[in-house]
Amino acid sequence: MLFILIFLSFFYNPSNGNPDAKRLYDDLLSNYNRLIRPVSNHTEKVTVKLGLRLSQLVDLNLKDQILTTNVWLEHV
Repeated sequence: MLFILIFLSFFYNPSNGNPDAKRLYDDLLSNYNRLIRPVSNHTEKVTVKLGLRLSQLVDLNLKDQILTTNVWLEHV
């Protein structure tokens, strides 16, 4: 009996979320094709540039050697 309750709990979702947010999500991604790449020729490579900018040093724990920071991830 317990196994059945655990099994059924995986399929039961009590929260439906915001219906307006779902409708917006569906409208924005209705024509989305993840196979389309932003290049004119499908054999070209796509270059993605990422940068990491340190914005704040939050904490430094010398004993455990843990450095806690806030950073900005930049992509072009």
